[in-house]
Amino acid sequence: MYLVHNKENVRSIRSTFIWCLLAFLSGMINSFSYHRLKLFVSHVTGTSTTIGMAMADHQWKLEFEVIGIFFSFMLGTFAAVKLIGPVIWKHQLKELYWTHFIVSGILLTMLVLMTSTSFSWLTQLETYIEVESFLLAFLCGLINSSAVLCSHGLIRVTHMTGVATDIGMAYGKYLFHPNRQERYLEKKLFWERVSKLCSFIIGAYWSALLFREKPSYALSCIFALSLVPPALHHLKIKVIASKATEQQEKQGEKQQIDQVLQ
Repeated sequence: MYLVHNKENVRSIRSTFIWCLLAFLSGMINSFSYHRLKLFVSHVTGTSTTIGMAMADHQWKLEFEVIGIFFSFMLGTFAAVKLIGPVIWKHQLKELYWTHFIVSGILLTMLVLMTSTSFSWLTQLETYIEVESFLLAFLCGLINSSAVLCSHGLIRVTHMTGVATDIGMAYGKYLFHPNRQERYLEKKLFWERVSKLCSFIIGAYWSALLFREKPSYALSCIFALSLVPPALHHLKIKVIASKATEQQEKQGEKQQIDQVLQ
């Protein structure tokens, strides 16, 4: 989410690791929201269905909640475009930290409210539960839209419907495409998409295990994982700066040698 990828290296090993990490994180968030709130927040297909069903059954409280989740997800995608779009368009990589501040800030606030005895009464209120579902949906929208922006529209990480479709298509093309080079490419894409699907499932699995021990453990793990992409981004910035400095030094030495020779 915090690394801008060129179209040529979106499928590289480093990029695939980032997409799998974000899928793992999305799976954890979705599993956490279901165990805590009995709602899925990482995709809007089921949410959209629930909106229609709640309307038909006149369940207006549920209607309000799922509509809130729907718009919270969309608000997260809007925030990603607002924060990351100009960064990518202007190639100002350092400013990608703003997204990290929002994600980690929301997670940390929720963690403090859940674990602090001073606020234990707040977590029992229905309004708090609704706000919590809105925040989790906002995070999923932010994560997914960030992945889309940074991958130039090629990657989505919070819902697996498209991924499952791509897996089936990639395997079919691998078996039946007449071009050998295309078959090799589809084989590579097949395993990249399978790894992303498995990451999402494993994230949901670990979130469920941690939630059984204590809900705050699952949220703490999600918070810790949210720190990994910005750390990798910081490392990349340092590498880019180091290479730029080395290149400037080499150019300076070359200019000095040219002046001496002249």
